[in-house]
Amino acid sequence: MSRITEADLHSWNDPDELLQALGQLGKDQKSELREAVAALLEHDDADIREEAMRTLLVSWKDQQWRDRAVAAIHSDDVPEVRSTAAYAVAATSTDATRRGDTQLLRGVLEDEHAELPVRAAAYDAILILNRKPDFPTRTRDFNPREDVDWHWVRSLDQN
Repeated sequence: MSRITEADLHSWNDPDELLQALGQLGKDQKSELREAVAALLEHDDADIREEAMRTLLVSWKDQQWRDRAVAAIHSDDVPEVRSTAAYAVAATSTDATRRGDTQLLRGVLEDEHAELPVRAAAYDAILILNRKPDFPTRTRDFNPREDVDWHWVRSLDQN
């Protein structure tokens, strides 16, 4: 595939081709394609929204659309998008936002009505934000009672 352009991102009708294109974007294309990728955060296809968020916020760490990730954690209809939004919040966190980001993610982690993959992503993001060395590997289903170091999570309020 040749170098992706802004026109390409706007003209693809096949979601699979668009997903493939998003997956191939390098950091060197951030300045020229960030607006076009940001527009895809509102795409009808959840896979496209998720990949756009992954590219723009997780890979490129673009602060400009960070509020979209914060909103998506609570508002997107699709758990995979909300999970990626948790990682996006961690990827774009700063010293100034870290405490609030941790509280936001903790709220998701503690929400017993949230889907387990979303809660697991929130926990991963908390671990990333707070540089906890025992970052979990997901080799089995996430169980918040067994997999979360609740004592440590609660201790974050005191920092």
